[in-house]
Amino acid sequence: MAKLHIFVSADKFHSAFALNDYLQPSYNAAGEVVASKFMKEIGLLGFEPMAIEASFKEKVESVRKLIAGFPFEEAWSGLIEESLTANIAIAVYEPNIVSSPENAGIQYLGCYNYDDRVRENS
Repeated sequence: MAKLHIFVSADKFHSAFALNDYLQPSYNAAGEVVASKFMKEIGLLGFEPMAIEASFKEKVESVRKLIAGFPFEEAWSGLIEESLTANIAIAVYEPNIVSSPENAGIQYLGCYNYDDRVRENS
């Protein structure tokens, strides 16, 4: 079983640019990764950028709608409460390691196990 961590917010970000600024690392002159605010908050170790998904909408909607299209979402989206709403969602997949998710500046929904052998419909 694989693991992912889900984070959401309904009011912290008012643009995709602001979310991207919070989420994405920068790079120093030597080309080394400089952790973003989000990465520092959650204690992200072993950064793999292709294993982080984010979604932004201008208006609050169902978290299940926000995560539609995320990798393997059919294997884990049913674990998310149907009534939960937000305007951003972030999924951090393995091999990324989240060491302090409770320190996130946005709501942490939890760590979910899912079967990564489920084939995606694409």
